[in-house]
Amino acid sequence: ARVDNPEFYDTQATLAREAFFKLKYGTGMQIYDDFFNAIIANTTARGRILDIGTGNGFVLEELHKRAEDMRYEMIGLDLSEDMIKSGLVRSNRRWRRVIGDNFRMPFPNESFDSVTANNSPNISGEETYTVLKRGGRLFFKEYGPERGLGPVGRFLREKQEASRTPKDYVDLLKNSGFKDIELRQYALEREYTFNDMMAVLRLFPLGCKLEASDIDHIRSIFGRDNKLVFLTDPFFIICKKD
Repeated sequence: ARVDNPEFYDTQATLAREAFFKLKYGTGMQIYDDFFNAIIANTTARGRILDIGTGNGFVLEELHKRAEDMRYEMIGLDLSEDMIKSGLVRSNRRWRRVIGDNFRMPFPNESFDSVTANNSPNISGEETYTVLKRGGRLFFKEYGPERGLGPVGRFLREKQEASRTPKDYVDLLKNSGFKDIELRQYALEREYTFNDMMAVLRLFPLGCKLEASDIDHIRSIFGRDNKLVFLTDPFFIICKKD
């Protein structure tokens, strides 16, 4: 099932998300180091990398910072013209940006050594498998069904029509032909105030409309201290095309 929400792709919303999370968390979490190290360790120098759902180009910018000497040929694919434009400043011609659909990729078969996806749930296993070269790998990073929001995520999950688990993604990729599927799951502590949480819910439309009663329930989760500490549920998957 696709998760399409025009609000998510608005340029202002994109920049606000970036500013919020850079200020609050940065990119120093262990999962980010493991994710990028895995990509670099499994992609040869001058290899071709496609980042699907590239948004503002975060993954490709990080790869450039961490492995500039590898001289990867990198392409970012996104369905939103606004998101592609927001990546223009980041790219500085270090990678190409292409407007296109993850379910109908505008590339020849076996075009890439690696495909990456970071918080991009709209993934087609079949299309990704097709554009990878034999021996190439997919590196897919996402959140579990709580969407990294702990008890608030559990409450919102009940309101949503579809919410995938890590196993759902593993099964999707397995059924698409991928082999050597490795799932790495993490539990990262985060602390939010009620206002922080509402900012996140505004910046990341989650596919369900919040009523006044929902907001009241979320406020009650935080209690009198107006603070919530919980473990998030990010994961990433590495898999290979034989």
